[in-house]
Amino acid sequence: MRVAVIGLGGTGAAAAWRLARERHEVTAFEQFAPGHARGSSHGPSRIIRRSYEDPLYTRLMGLAFHLWDELEREAGETLWVRCGTLLLGPPGNARMRATQQGLAASDVPHEMLDAAEVEARFPAFALEAGEAGLYEPGAGFLRSDDVVAATLRLARAAGAQVVEDARVIDVAPEGDGVVVRSERGTAVFDAAIVAAGAWIERFVPALRGHLRVTRQQVMHLAIARDAERFDPACMPTWIDAEGGNYGFPSDGRLPGAKVASHEAGPTVDPDGDDRAVDLASERDVIERIRRRLPGLSARVLHAQACLYTWTADEAFVLDCVPGAPQIVACTGCSGHGFKFTTLLGKLCADLALGRALPADASRFSLARLSG
Repeated sequence: MRVAVIGLGGTGAAAAWRLARERHEVTAFEQFAPGHARGSSHGPSRIIRRSYEDPLYTRLMGLAFHLWDELEREAGETLWVRCGTLLLGPPGNARMRATQQGLAASDVPHEMLDAAEVEARFPAFALEAGEAGLYEPGAGFLRSDDVVAATLRLARAAGAQVVEDARVIDVAPEGDGVVVRSERGTAVFDAAIVAAGAWIERFVPALRGHLRVTRQQVMHLAIARDAERFDPACMPTWIDAEGGNYGFPSDGRLPGAKVASHEAGPTVDPDGDDRAVDLASERDVIERIRRRLPGLSARVLHAQACLYTWTADEAFVLDCVPGAPQIVACTGCSGHGFKFTTLLGKLCADLALGRALPADASRFSLARLSG
């Protein structure tokens, strides 16, 4: 089949690779250069975990873990750091309880540690009285920039044509095929996968009014003392069950420790926003994080903006476009999707080739947004 892929972040790159390795004729379009810093897939790191309060995501991440291992083997490089992850909060917190139940139901190794045990094992952290840590040792963080670069390298090696700096203008069904118009011309394909992130409404009218794009900020704070405690051998990634703060050990690529908040930032137009970082708005987040990690200073060594594309229920969209089953849309990762991109890319490829999705994937239907 001749398949177009629009958007080469984590999901689009994975879809292009999957299709090309099956010997399909793939043309992949990226409006900027691959690895650009205007979307959602750039940066040195993303958390990978099975610790979810929703058991669907815990199950799906079991599939994704195998695909990450496969990608890493074929790329011949280390793409994720296995340092574990901690969900921190009161043990009676609903998110903590549901996450532990989901891990247990899927037989995922985990431990519930009290505050003293967390601080003894991972001395970078300071917990409040009554808090605990749900530890998943098999988790860690992905090297996201390296992931996208490696996946595209494999896609090209398998025969995919990657068209850079080529803004796609329109994706439209025509008979049983798809016409893709870009700045480089017009071409006809048997199917198309649209994984254009914050720009997807341009191509999929059924999504208009159902997505919200926000600017999010991540920071690397300087390590003021006990730097060895922030090494991935001594410190896992972490998430606060209440409040949405999260962070990483020192990643070995940028100085300091990466921290951020999952709370939604300002709504933006992806074409009009300049991705400027507003550190003044982060003062409260920084102070909360420094209470959690007292070895950090308030000095920001590096900061960067990215985009979240939210659905109302924070579940993904993965579906064929109504009236055009030859066009597949994938979006709405809502700030937690990068860890799924190997799986989402495979499922996009399956849909484009007319294969059925797992029954669980019905949660990601496009129709639910208007229902």
